[in-house]
Amino acid sequence: MAVSYPPRSKVEKRQTWNAESVFKNHKAWEEEVKNIIAEIEPLKKFKGSLGESPAVLLEAMAMLEGFLVRAQRVYMYAGFASPPSSVLNCFQSAESNSMNG
Repeated sequence: MAVSYPPRSKVEKRQTWNAESVFKNHKAWEEEVKNIIAEIEPLKKFKGSLGESPAVLLEAMAMLEGFLVRAQRVYMYAGFASPPSSVLNCFQSAESNSMNG
C-alpha cells in the first residue's frame, strides 16, 4: 500500500527540519553555493602533484576537507528547506549559472 504525505506547505513548521539552523535564509545559502563553486578552481592546482611530498598531500587534503564540509551544509540545507523537486531545480540553476558566468 502506497503511503502519501502532505505537501510541505501543509505541514506545521514545528514538524519540519530547522533549515534556518544551517543557513539564515535562502540568500545566504545561494551565496555559499557561489563561493563553493568559485573554490573548485583552486583545488585543481593539486592535480598531478599529490605525490610530490607529504606537505603537498596534507595541504590538498585539508583544502578538500573544508570544501566537502561546506558542500555538505549546502546540500543539507537544500534538502531541509525545499521539497525535492525544487531542490533539484535550485542545483540545476546554480550549475547552469556557474557554467555561463
